[in-house]
Amino acid sequence: MLGVILNPRVEAGQQYINGGISFQGDASLNGSTSTATAINSITNVNVLMATNGDYAPLQNSRAVIWAPFTFNPPQIPVVPLWTCTSNGITYSFDATSMVVVFTSVNFVDIQGTGIAHITGQADTPGVWTVGVGGIGSSVTFNASTMVSPTNVPRINSYTMTNRNIGMSWNALPGQPYQLQTAMNSNVLVWSNVLGVITTSNSTATTSYPVGTDSSRLFRVVVLPQ
Repeated sequence: MLGVILNPRVEAGQQYINGGISFQGDASLNGSTSTATAINSITNVNVLMATNGDYAPLQNSRAVIWAPFTFNPPQIPVVPLWTCTSNGITYSFDATSMVVVFTSVNFVDIQGTGIAHITGQADTPGVWTVGVGGIGSSVTFNASTMVSPTNVPRINSYTMTNRNIGMSWNALPGQPYQLQTAMNSNVLVWSNVLGVITTSNSTATTSYPVGTDSSRLFRVVVLPQ
């Protein structure tokens, strides 16, 4: 009988990030809102609202740096997508997936998933949006980031069929994940197996051939690490 241990990715002693934050500022595109493929610059950014959870200290902050990025075709990851330092604590967010959900003659809506970082806290998956609107290549900029510990992937079920283990975990649509395995629970050496896994649903699934192994550990990590 195969012994299987399914591990969430837990960082001992650190709390996961929870909260939401929104931004406003100015942006410059490499064309009109209907033809642009990239945001060339994002300037004069301030925090519009950050009254929720771990982002509350950033309320009314103007020292936010947003990175320009290409969205058609998406060039990811963007590390960091945005960053801000306040009272010695650095807040940042990396974009790991990106999709253009709407374009018109005066608006572009871009969404994706990514990883939030705050000094002293555990990296936490989240979602982000960017909207640019206006006339020509000079546009207004609005954005938001939402992060929750419930986004941390945890393997919640598995099945065994013909020495293949199938498993599933909670997921963010479009977020890339990597399945890892280890053979020895005393000396953990994690190795990537299979390829990068993404899904368009709130649950990701995969299967892995365990062969004649008598025991094996599995975990899922969010990319990029």
